[in-house]
Amino acid sequence: LLLGMNFWDHRLGIELGVSFTQAGLNGLALFAVAILASSLAKRAQANEQIAEQRGIDLANETQLNRLILEQSHEGVIVVDEDHRIRYANPAAIRVLRIPLENIGEGTLSRPPLATINPDLNNALHAWRHTPDSDLSETHIAYPIRLHVRLRPLTADPQGPVVLFIEDDAYLMEKHQQEKLAAMGRLTASIAHEIRNPLSAIGQAGQLLEQTADNDEDRQMLDIVRSQVARINQLVENVLTTAKRKQPQPEHIALAPWLHDLLERYRSHAKLDGIKIDLTVDPNLCARIDPGHLEQILIILLDNARQHGKPSVGGQHIRLDAQAFGAQHRPRIEIRDNGQGVPEDMRHRLFEPFFSTHAQGHGLGLFIARELAEANQLGLNYHHDIHGERCFRITFPRQEFCRTATAPETMPAP
Repeated sequence: LLLGMNFWDHRLGIELGVSFTQAGLNGLALFAVAILASSLAKRAQANEQIAEQRGIDLANETQLNRLILEQSHEGVIVVDEDHRIRYANPAAIRVLRIPLENIGEGTLSRPPLATINPDLNNALHAWRHTPDSDLSETHIAYPIRLHVRLRPLTADPQGPVVLFIEDDAYLMEKHQQEKLAAMGRLTASIAHEIRNPLSAIGQAGQLLEQTADNDEDRQMLDIVRSQVARINQLVENVLTTAKRKQPQPEHIALAPWLHDLLERYRSHAKLDGIKIDLTVDPNLCARIDPGHLEQILIILLDNARQHGKPSVGGQHIRLDAQAFGAQHRPRIEIRDNGQGVPEDMRHRLFEPFFSTHAQGHGLGLFIARELAEANQLGLNYHHDIHGERCFRITFPRQEFCRTATAPETMPAP
């Protein structure tokens, strides 16, 4: 444009003192400014997009961290330099019993740590004076025993601090589970080594039985035979637990399946007049490993037969299979009219090697619970209001049967 104006003025004979060279240089300078401005605008737009994306990523990361903290079993507290609580996750709120009125929206309204737990506040004070000492991991005894780890948020130990808090009871339970798992592996190894000498003892007893010529010898051999059978059953139970196979679920109609199971159980179990009744919803179906379910029910029926003897009257076992709840989930209950398990022992009922019977090996209910959990079943014991012992198996979901018939009851023979 400057060159054009300069050319036109030259044609008209107007001399403005501006040469064509100067006009060209001015034009180039304006072109350069325009290109630079465009480049800067594009770069600013790109930086704005990067900043926006980084903001989204930061928000997502913040939300992810919050979800992790909220789902964690470990309590997490952030305390500022004045020992006021800036943040506490639900586990910390539960363990420290922080009053709900101290909780704001998504965070705490910064109550002093000393008002929540004075012992924890004193431990933090002691750590700030010697941050490199062993006090970075300590135990608090009041109101419940806590295991606490302290970590500074910054390089300055006098600044904000993160406290990781765990209930010692939870840690002890976790360590107990690890010990039980290790003991299970050791027990399985020992059981495997016992099998060979046990077989030799059984065979020697059979040979001696052929030469026994008086009642006293036969009585001793009967004791040997019964004890060999008992130890062999214990070994088999231990090895079954150690070598548990993955479930192979199948769709089964529970009514005919349970009828068949009870028929087979009656044919080989020593009932000695014990009545067993079965009530089952014919529309009840389940998806489960049938071999595992059979093992669970045999263990529970044996338990009812051996430990469900009433103080007076005849022994009676009832097996009831029905749908329950709004979701119509299958539930099987094995009830007996026995005296029940003392309340102070019920929490140990499913522990390995725990038994209230002198001749019991204490592995039956443990194996039943392990098999139930492997198939996502719930297995629990309770003593109902009618005074009956009850083991309850709860299935995770409803399964639909292909056919349906009228309800039926299978009475005791």
